[in-house]
Amino acid sequence: MAAGGVVPDDDVQLVVLPPPYMAESLGNGHVDGLCVGAPWNSAAVELGIGHILHFGSEIVGRAAEKVLAVRRCWADENPDVLAGLVRADSAARFVADLANREETAALVAAPRRLNVAPEIVRRTLAGRLRLAPDGATRASDRYLVIGRLGASRPDPVQAAWAYAQMVRWGQAALSADLLAAATEVFRPDLYEAPWAPPPSGLAASRPTTSASSLALPSMRATSLRTWLLGGPPVLKFWRSACPVSVPSQASISPQRTIALHGAFSEGNAVPKDTPMH
Repeated sequence: MAAGGVVPDDDVQLVVLPPPYMAESLGNGHVDGLCVGAPWNSAAVELGIGHILHFGSEIVGRAAEKVLAVRRCWADENPDVLAGLVRADSAARFVADLANREETAALVAAPRRLNVAPEIVRRTLAGRLRLAPDGATRASDRYLVIGRLGASRPDPVQAAWAYAQMVRWGQAALSADLLAAATEVFRPDLYEAPWAPPPSGLAASRPTTSASSLALPSMRATSLRTWLLGGPPVLKFWRSACPVSVPSQASISPQRTIALHGAFSEGNAVPKDTPMH
């Protein structure tokens, strides 16, 4: 929104809705646009009430979405349980295997889970989505990254990017200590520990994410201030006495420029009659 000259706090009203109700809310006019994770963006298209405008990967190439997060003290007290949780990430590699695509789609689309057509899930996993009721499509192999390209390995650069956005929008003060606190939350060491020695292909799949790939400056408070083109906001960011650590990410999918749902997700949609520019 900022790139388009929109000030989120002043120019739009952001509301939070359960993702399964997003398409319905778009159709009945309760919201004018949405940012929501798949398959609910596609659900709006399938119902003939929305267009998908952007893939997040067209805006931010690698941004963390769902995470496995635990408190640091709990991680210290339960190392074996934590290791088991991280090893459960092997399911992501099952999802990434094309040979399992049909089974994965059927499992995820089942009535007791997402309760959507399996074809919608298949298209989501393939990164080939219908954009509009007229059948127009767009494809990207980075639309939803699960079990490949190091998606599950938490990267401190991603934490720095999220913190920079908090500073930019007045949700956190700008300081070297807070930047360090943010980057310390993303713990690749906790993710890698249960894989020693790592399974075949794990090391090769580690991401090449760098500050430049997320349009970040070097991780210094002075650089962040220069990058954000403004002084430190007045709001204070409170840190828990038992900080959260992120040993694993379920997937990587970029943050949206416009959001009515507070999570990194896969696609924006607007009512079908909105002019396309």
